[in-house]
Amino acid sequence: MKSYVPHSQRPEFADLTPIPQDEGTHPVVQIAYTDEFKETMNYFRAIVQRNEISERALLITAEAIELNPANYTAWHFRRIVLDGLNYDLSKEIEYLNRVSEDNPKNYQIWYHRQALIEKLRVTEGEKEFVEKMFDDDSKNYHVWTFRQWLVKEFSLWDGELDFVVRLLAKDLRNNSAWNYRFFVIQNTTCDFEKNIQIRKDEIDFAFKYILMAPNNESPWNYAKGMTTFKLDESSEGYKELLQYVEEKTRSVLNKVSVNPHANYLLFCCLLRLGNLQEALSVCHTLQKVDGIRKKYWAFRAEQIQNLIQSL
Repeated sequence: MKSYVPHSQRPEFADLTPIPQDEGTHPVVQIAYTDEFKETMNYFRAIVQRNEISERALLITAEAIELNPANYTAWHFRRIVLDGLNYDLSKEIEYLNRVSEDNPKNYQIWYHRQALIEKLRVTEGEKEFVEKMFDDDSKNYHVWTFRQWLVKEFSLWDGELDFVVRLLAKDLRNNSAWNYRFFVIQNTTCDFEKNIQIRKDEIDFAFKYILMAPNNESPWNYAKGMTTFKLDESSEGYKELLQYVEEKTRSVLNKVSVNPHANYLLFCCLLRLGNLQEALSVCHTLQKVDGIRKKYWAFRAEQIQNLIQSL
C-alpha cells in the first residue's frame, strides 16, 4: 500500500485552489472525515468545478473512489473524463476488475461496468468475470442484474442454462439462480405464453430438485411460475398442463403432507381447473400448515365459499 502524499504537497496540483465542503454556518453532527478524505474531496471539487478533462482529473477520481467506492459523483465525473480523453476503455475495465474484487456489492461499480461495455461493444471475458464474482457470493443482486443486462443486450444466451445447472449443483436453494433460469427461458422461448411443452419440461426440471429437498421453496416457486405466469388459457393443452402439475404435486404430498409450498401449488391448479370444493379443502389445510398466513387463507376460503354458494 503506497503512502499518502497530500495534494497540497504535489506539484501537479499546485495551480488548484481546494474547495472545502460547505456545511453551513452552524453544522450539526459533522462527520469526522480523515484528513486524507477531506483533502482529496476538496481538490476533487476544484477539478469538478473547472470541468477539467485531464489525466490528473482521472487520477483524483480514482483516489476519491478508493476512499469511498459508493461516491456516485466521482464515478459519473470519471466517465465524463474518460470520454473527453478518448481513453482506452479496455484499460479502464482492467482497473474496474481490481476495484470490483474489493467491492463486489457496490452498485456504482456495476453501473460503471455496464456503461463501459455498452460503449465498447466488446463482451469477451465478461461472463467469466461474472462467474468468478459468483464464487464469492452467488446471490449478489448487482452481479445478477449486470449479467441479465449483458446477456440480453448482446444475445449471449448460449450456455446460460448450463450455467444455472452448475450453480444449482453447488446450492439447489439459490433462488437467484432459479430466477435467472426463468429469465432465460422466458426470453428464449418462442411464443412463451402458449408453449406448453417448454413449460412442461421446465416443471419436470423443477420437480427433480423438489424431490431432492421438498421444503425448498425456490423450485416450488419456479414450478408455479411455469404453471401460471403469462400462460394463455386458450392454449391447446392448458388444462392438461394443470392436471399434470396437480398430479405431480399430489405425489409429493403423499410423502410429505405438511408442506405449505406443495399445498399452495395444488391450490393454484385446482382453482384454475375450477375444482372449487377441492380448492376450499386445500385452503383449510393451508390455514394449518402455513400458519404465518393463516388469516390470508381464511380470507381466501371465505371468498371461495361465497363463490360456491353463488353458483
